[in-house]
Amino acid sequence: MCQNTQAQDTNLRKNISYFLTPLLNVLSLVQSESIEVQEKVLQTLASITKVSAQNRTMLAQTDNAIPTLASLTNSSSPIIQTLSLLTLFNLSLNPDLKQSLADMETSTSSLESSKLVSSLICSLAMHDKNKAKFGVAGTIQLLVETAFWPVAKGTDNEDLAGTSLAVLSLLARFEEGLNGLKRKC
Repeated sequence: MCQNTQAQDTNLRKNISYFLTPLLNVLSLVQSESIEVQEKVLQTLASITKVSAQNRTMLAQTDNAIPTLASLTNSSSPIIQTLSLLTLFNLSLNPDLKQSLADMETSTSSLESSKLVSSLICSLAMHDKNKAKFGVAGTIQLLVETAFWPVAKGTDNEDLAGTSLAVLSLLARFEEGLNGLKRKC
């Protein structure tokens, strides 16, 4: 019986290795100096994380995947910023991954990136354990500024402001969020 368990364990490790090896290769490509290579890889990651919870989990469990994607949100290319944020947003769809995503820091500059960050924050704020963290992490200041003084001008500012207000209302339900709002206002 013990040998059967060991054989199953070995097979499981082989299967995990079979799936993780390509992801490790893809993550090494996303760190390429070539913007075109980064775009193609990020498009692939955004696509595979959109369609499957298992793909999201596998990517998130790959060493340095989340920090690598987070670092790309600071890229000089708005397309790279958007694709990395889209992939991170897709990862946030898995409830088990929300905490590790809440631990990352990002900064964005384009309107599209700002919309994706607002969506990511909204998704993460749905997880009760994250609400307190947002209250003390400076997120409230960004949300208030986005709601009342749009970060970027464009025809969709209303959506960005609405998303920010929705997240602020979620955060206001908790003491830390309420305290953060009082300090900002």
